[in-house]
Amino acid sequence: ENSYFRKSQAFYQGSYDGGLSLSWQLGMSTMRYGANTFYSAAYPDQYESNARIFASVKADAVTSLAGGRKIHIVPSVYWNRYYDHFQLISGKETGENFHRTDVYGVSVNAYTDWSLGRTAFGADVRQEGILSTNLGRPLEKSEYVTVMGHGDKNYTKREQRTDVSYFMEHNFLLRDFTASLGVVANMNTAYNSSFRFYPGVDLSYRPAKAWKMTVSWNMAFRMPTFTDLFYKSPTLEGNKDLKPEKTQSLRIGVLYRAKGVEARLGGFYDWGKDMIDWVMYSPEDVY
Repeated sequence: ENSYFRKSQAFYQGSYDGGLSLSWQLGMSTMRYGANTFYSAAYPDQYESNARIFASVKADAVTSLAGGRKIHIVPSVYWNRYYDHFQLISGKETGENFHRTDVYGVSVNAYTDWSLGRTAFGADVRQEGILSTNLGRPLEKSEYVTVMGHGDKNYTKREQRTDVSYFMEHNFLLRDFTASLGVVANMNTAYNSSFRFYPGVDLSYRPAKAWKMTVSWNMAFRMPTFTDLFYKSPTLEGNKDLKPEKTQSLRIGVLYRAKGVEARLGGFYDWGKDMIDWVMYSPEDVY
């Protein structure tokens, strides 16, 4: 019961290869479905519909540097829009939510090969925004935006943030040993205007033809989603003051490969700070 769905998709991809290589894509998808017990078994008549539109263009150019060394430069631009409509009880306004999210940006990546290996670097600037009836900061009435296809409904909340990242990485490629050293510098306007640095090291060594040993250590982060920050219902409550998660990860491994045999042994250790999760301290709490 209430488990039907209607789905449609369209996708186009093209390319051009002249002095400059270009590729592009454009797509859309829609889906409407009866979300029987999708979010809660207490409401079997839930309903949801969503739609997505996306587009991107990428180029690949090769330029010669002094000394004849070549550098590959790969710029791209992208845009992704997503609509979501949810009803706790199909056909009724009880627990109804509308959302529209936009993610768009531009990135430039480059790499060059030389005597000591491959060096890569790049940058990405991305804008993330949401219009919603439930997620974000309240708008003035004069700032309301009409929900497309629902002329009597308005988005009453909004939030947006800009994410800027720079990265640099170098790969040493020797006969029995490889090393990848890199760092990402990131700034997000929702947190503060300071750049934070996240390094990483990946090493591998072949003591013999059939053996390979690996070890890696990396730092990373995760921004809270708009749901983590703002969602509110009778059983759930977000926290607009959340900080980004910060994690570190250590991996070690050994690989043995011979004719007809492959064996792997590995271990990992992860630890984090400011981890984000939905919790209850007593049965009466909301998450």
